[in-house]
Amino acid sequence: MSYTAYERTSGTSVINEVKAMEQNLTEDGIFGSDTTPTLSQVEEFITDTYHEIGVYLVMDGYAKTQTDADVVGALQHYNSLGACAKIELTQPSVGYKAGENTRYDRFFTEFMKVKDLINSIAFERLGASRTWPASAGLSAGGISIDDKNDIETDSDFEPYMFTKDKMRHPGSLDSEEL
Repeated sequence: MSYTAYERTSGTSVINEVKAMEQNLTEDGIFGSDTTPTLSQVEEFITDTYHEIGVYLVMDGYAKTQTDADVVGALQHYNSLGACAKIELTQPSVGYKAGENTRYDRFFTEFMKVKDLINSIAFERLGASRTWPASAGLSAGGISIDDKNDIETDSDFEPYMFTKDKMRHPGSLDSEEL
């Protein structure tokens, strides 16, 4: 079986990081059919994390598929952390309190920092490819002068609360007007 991941060297980088971080769950540094989780489950966790990171990328306007080596390198570690968090969920809870899994908490907390990376300007400057520009969705609105005149001459027109020059209620008085 194989997996899909953000990694520098396809097929080896993320699995090697996961094995290094989860040595306690491997047999001589290898996930196999007798380990919990098995190698196929670990590969599935890696692919699931890849898709999860892809969602975060798309939410911020980036392409899910990234090819820039610096960007892929930055995402690789988070792909490994997310997979490790999922792996820890396969283990019985061994925390200080009932139901607490401190290894899972640590991996998950570190993995969620990928959102901060993706939201930062540094991510785009690394060379991440976008599917739409950062300014997409922004617009400047308003009405034309003719429309404004039509509205103001309407018999139901309420005077504007704030004016351009004073930003105050038109009915209030200045100190000079007292």
